[in-house]
Amino acid sequence: MTWQASGLATETFTLRTRSGDRPLRGDWVSRGCPGRLLASVALSVAFLMTGTGCGYVFGDRVEVVRDDSAVDGAWERIRESRQPARLGDVIAGTNLPLDAWDRMYRFRASRDGGELNDVLGTNVRWGDLPGGSDGYVQVFLYEGSVVHAFVDDVPSSGVSDGHYATPDSMVTPVQRERGMPTGPGTEVYWGLEITEAG
Repeated sequence: MTWQASGLATETFTLRTRSGDRPLRGDWVSRGCPGRLLASVALSVAFLMTGTGCGYVFGDRVEVVRDDSAVDGAWERIRESRQPARLGDVIAGTNLPLDAWDRMYRFRASRDGGELNDVLGTNVRWGDLPGGSDGYVQVFLYEGSVVHAFVDDVPSSGVSDGHYATPDSMVTPVQRERGMPTGPGTEVYWGLEITEAG
Protein backbone atom coordinates (compact mmCIF):
# COMPACT_ATOMS: atom_id res chain seq x y z
CA MET A 1 0.00 0.00 0.00
CA THR A 2 1.44 3.35 -0.94
CA TRP A 3 0.33 6.93 -0.94
CA GLN A 4 1.38 9.62 -3.28
CA ALA A 5 0.90 13.36 -3.23
CA SER A 6 0.66 14.79 -6.69
CA GLY A 7 -0.40 17.96 -8.41
CA LEU A 8 0.60 20.35 -5.61
CA ALA A 9 0.38 23.29 -8.01
CA THR A 10 -3.21 22.38 -8.86
CA GLU A 11 -4.08 21.88 -5.19
CA THR A 12 -5.00 18.22 -5.54
CA PHE A 13 -3.64 15.25 -3.64
CA THR A 14 -4.04 11.70 -4.80
CA LEU A 15 -4.19 9.08 -2.09
CA ARG A 16 -3.25 5.77 -3.69
CA THR A 17 -4.55 2.67 -1.94
CA ARG A 18 -5.26 -0.90 -2.97
CA SER A 19 -8.87 0.01 -3.65
CA GLY A 20 -7.97 2.82 -6.04
CA ASP A 21 -6.98 6.49 -6.19
CA ARG A 22 -8.87 8.90 -4.02
CA PRO A 23 -8.45 12.60 -4.92
CA LEU A 24 -8.31 14.97 -1.96
CA ARG A 25 -8.64 18.73 -2.29
CA GLY A 26 -6.36 21.09 -0.41
CA ASP A 27 -6.57 24.78 -1.36
CA TRP A 28 -4.16 25.60 1.47
CA VAL A 29 -1.24 24.06 -0.43
CA SER A 30 -0.82 26.99 -2.80
CA ARG A 31 -0.99 29.43 0.12
CA GLY A 32 2.25 28.05 1.53
CA CYS A 33 1.07 26.63 4.83
CA PRO A 34 3.67 23.96 5.74
CA GLY A 35 2.04 23.35 9.12
CA ARG A 36 -1.21 22.37 7.46
CA LEU A 37 0.68 20.31 4.91
CA LEU A 38 2.40 18.41 7.71
CA ALA A 39 -0.92 17.88 9.46
CA SER A 40 -2.43 16.58 6.22
CA VAL A 41 0.44 14.16 5.71
CA ALA A 42 0.06 12.88 9.29
CA LEU A 43 -3.68 12.46 8.77
CA SER A 44 -3.08 10.57 5.52
CA VAL A 45 -0.64 8.21 7.23
CA ALA A 46 -3.13 7.61 10.04
CA PHE A 47 -5.79 6.86 7.43
CA LEU A 48 -3.52 4.35 5.72
CA MET A 49 -2.77 2.58 8.99
CA THR A 50 -6.39 2.28 10.11
CA GLY A 51 -8.91 3.35 7.51
CA THR A 52 -7.98 0.88 4.83
CA GLY A 53 -7.81 -2.17 7.07
CA CYS A 54 -4.23 -3.08 6.21
CA GLY A 55 -2.93 -3.42 9.75
CA TYR A 56 0.82 -3.04 9.92
CA VAL A 57 1.66 -3.03 6.21
CA PHE A 58 3.59 0.01 5.03
CA GLY A 59 4.46 -0.02 1.33
CA ASP A 60 6.87 -2.93 0.92
CA ARG A 61 7.33 -3.52 4.68
CA VAL A 62 5.22 -5.87 6.80
CA GLU A 63 5.33 -5.59 10.58
CA VAL A 64 4.34 -8.90 12.14
CA VAL A 65 1.93 -8.34 15.05
CA ARG A 66 2.81 -10.09 18.32
CA ASP A 67 -0.75 -10.36 19.67
CA ASP A 68 -2.83 -13.44 18.80
CA SER A 69 -5.39 -13.14 21.62
CA ALA A 70 -8.34 -12.24 19.34
CA VAL A 71 -7.75 -15.24 17.09
CA ASP A 72 -7.13 -17.54 20.07
CA GLY A 73 -10.48 -16.45 21.47
CA ALA A 74 -12.20 -17.23 18.16
CA TRP A 75 -10.62 -20.70 18.00
CA GLU A 76 -11.71 -21.39 21.57
CA ARG A 77 -15.32 -20.44 20.81
CA ILE A 78 -15.36 -22.93 17.91
CA ARG A 79 -13.91 -25.69 20.13
CA GLU A 80 -16.51 -25.01 22.81
CA SER A 81 -19.40 -24.94 20.34
CA ARG A 82 -18.37 -28.31 18.83
CA GLN A 83 -19.84 -26.94 15.57
CA PRO A 84 -18.00 -26.32 12.27
CA ALA A 85 -17.81 -22.76 11.00
CA ARG A 86 -16.73 -20.95 7.86
CA LEU A 87 -13.20 -19.51 8.29
CA GLY A 88 -14.20 -16.14 6.84
CA ASP A 89 -16.91 -15.79 9.49
CA VAL A 90 -14.53 -16.81 12.26
CA ILE A 91 -11.90 -14.24 11.22
CA ALA A 92 -14.56 -11.53 10.79
CA GLY A 93 -15.44 -12.02 14.46
CA THR A 94 -11.87 -11.33 15.60
CA ASN A 95 -11.82 -7.64 14.61
CA LEU A 96 -8.44 -8.03 12.92
CA PRO A 97 -7.68 -4.97 10.75
CA LEU A 98 -8.77 -6.65 7.53
CA ASP A 99 -11.11 -5.19 4.93
CA ALA A 100 -10.60 -8.11 2.55
CA TRP A 101 -8.47 -11.25 2.32
CA ASP A 102 -8.53 -14.29 0.08
CA ARG A 103 -5.79 -16.52 1.51
CA MET A 104 -4.56 -17.28 5.04
CA TYR A 105 -1.14 -18.94 5.16
CA ARG A 106 0.55 -20.52 8.15
CA PHE A 107 4.33 -20.82 8.55
CA ARG A 108 6.59 -22.19 11.25
CA ALA A 109 8.10 -19.30 13.18
CA SER A 110 11.60 -20.51 12.32
CA ARG A 111 11.17 -19.46 8.67
CA ASP A 112 12.83 -16.23 7.56
CA GLY A 113 11.41 -13.48 5.38
CA GLY A 114 13.03 -14.80 2.21
CA GLU A 115 11.34 -18.16 2.66
CA LEU A 116 7.97 -16.48 3.23
CA ASN A 117 8.41 -14.38 0.08
CA ASP A 118 9.32 -17.47 -1.94
CA VAL A 119 6.14 -19.31 -0.93
CA LEU A 120 3.86 -16.26 -1.13
CA GLY A 121 5.27 -14.91 -4.38
CA THR A 122 5.85 -11.53 -2.73
CA ASN A 123 8.84 -9.22 -2.40
CA VAL A 124 8.37 -7.49 0.94
CA ARG A 125 10.59 -6.76 3.90
CA TRP A 126 9.45 -8.55 7.06
CA GLY A 127 9.74 -6.84 10.43
CA ASP A 128 9.54 -8.52 13.84
CA LEU A 129 9.49 -12.14 12.67
CA PRO A 130 9.79 -14.34 15.78
CA GLY A 131 12.74 -16.42 14.58
CA GLY A 132 13.31 -19.79 16.24
CA SER A 133 10.31 -19.81 18.55
CA ASP A 134 7.88 -22.75 18.79
CA GLY A 135 4.97 -20.83 17.32
CA TYR A 136 3.76 -19.96 13.86
CA VAL A 137 3.20 -16.90 11.68
CA GLN A 138 -0.23 -16.51 10.11
CA VAL A 139 -0.23 -14.35 6.96
CA PHE A 140 -3.27 -12.93 5.19
CA LEU A 141 -3.12 -12.06 1.48
CA TYR A 142 -5.50 -10.23 -0.79
CA GLU A 143 -5.00 -10.45 -4.56
CA GLY A 144 -1.37 -11.47 -4.07
CA SER A 145 -0.41 -8.75 -1.56
CA VAL A 146 0.16 -9.18 2.18
CA VAL A 147 -2.52 -7.35 4.18
CA HIS A 148 -1.83 -8.66 7.71
CA ALA A 149 0.47 -11.00 9.60
CA PHE A 150 0.66 -12.07 13.23
CA VAL A 151 2.61 -14.44 15.46
CA ASP A 152 0.44 -17.37 16.54
CA ASP A 153 1.90 -18.84 19.72
CA VAL A 154 1.49 -22.47 20.72
CA PRO A 155 -1.13 -23.84 20.99
CA SER A 156 -1.80 -22.79 17.41
CA SER A 157 -4.51 -23.71 14.94
CA GLY A 158 -4.22 -23.47 11.18
CA VAL A 159 -3.30 -25.26 8.00
CA SER A 160 -0.03 -27.13 7.43
CA ASP A 161 3.23 -25.19 7.20
CA GLY A 162 3.39 -23.29 3.90
CA HIS A 163 -0.20 -24.03 2.90
CA TYR A 164 -3.26 -21.79 2.88
CA ALA A 165 -6.98 -21.65 3.52
CA THR A 166 -9.60 -19.32 2.05
CA PRO A 167 -12.59 -17.54 3.60
CA ASP A 168 -14.75 -20.45 2.43
CA SER A 169 -12.59 -23.08 4.18
CA MET A 170 -14.27 -24.85 7.07
CA VAL A 171 -13.01 -24.86 10.66
CA THR A 172 -14.07 -28.12 12.29
CA PRO A 173 -13.65 -29.16 15.94
CA VAL A 174 -12.19 -32.68 16.24
CA GLN A 175 -11.37 -34.92 19.19
CA ARG A 176 -7.72 -35.86 19.49
CA GLU A 177 -5.58 -37.83 21.87
CA ARG A 178 -2.26 -36.80 23.38
CA GLY A 179 0.12 -37.99 26.04
CA MET A 180 -0.38 -36.79 29.59
CA PRO A 181 2.07 -33.98 30.40
CA THR A 182 2.55 -35.24 33.98
CA GLY A 183 3.08 -38.94 33.43
CA PRO A 184 2.00 -42.09 31.57
CA GLY A 185 -1.31 -42.41 29.78
CA THR A 186 -3.22 -40.26 27.34
CA GLU A 187 -5.94 -37.63 27.42
CA VAL A 188 -8.61 -36.61 24.92
CA TYR A 189 -8.88 -32.97 23.91
CA TRP A 190 -10.64 -30.86 21.27
CA GLY A 191 -8.54 -29.51 18.43
CA LEU A 192 -9.40 -27.81 15.14
CA GLU A 193 -8.99 -28.83 11.53
CA ILE A 194 -9.04 -26.15 8.85
CA THR A 195 -9.69 -27.21 5.27
CA GLU A 196 -6.65 -26.49 3.10
CA ALA A 197 -7.19 -24.93 -0.31
CA GLY A 198 -3.61 -25.18 -1.47
